[in-house]
Amino acid sequence: MALIKSYSLKNGLEAPNAYYIIHKIDTFKRAVDDEDPRGVRPENSPEFVWKAGYYAKIAVSVYASKAARESGKTPIAAYVSYPTDLPMNFAGEYHTEPLLTFTVNVNSEKSVVEQAYDHLMTLELFTDSVRD
Repeated sequence: MALIKSYSLKNGLEAPNAYYIIHKIDTFKRAVDDEDPRGVRPENSPEFVWKAGYYAKIAVSVYASKAARESGKTPIAAYVSYPTDLPMNFAGEYHTEPLLTFTVNVNSEKSVVEQAYDHLMTLELFTDSVRD
């Protein structure tokens, strides 16, 4: 499973058929809703910050193409929540993206991986991507 869309490196090089794969999914559970002590939680904070439920955090590697991925080349970029989510020995450019966490539907027939790709397709960053 992967997504295909163009990627522009900061140095100006283009990868018109870049291959985006999820290289890491961390799942976690919040057992109870966190109270909002003295109003410190902003109204628009994401549910995974405070609401009870099952959640998953995604990290995405970007390869120059599907052929580059299949031939063992290293990723040219990554989208992560934190730099610690980068793949080992990563030398490309990376972007921190706060919207890579989503609510897992534990009653869904879809796997967490399928749900993760579905979530990516809802993000503005991946609006022009095609599933592979």
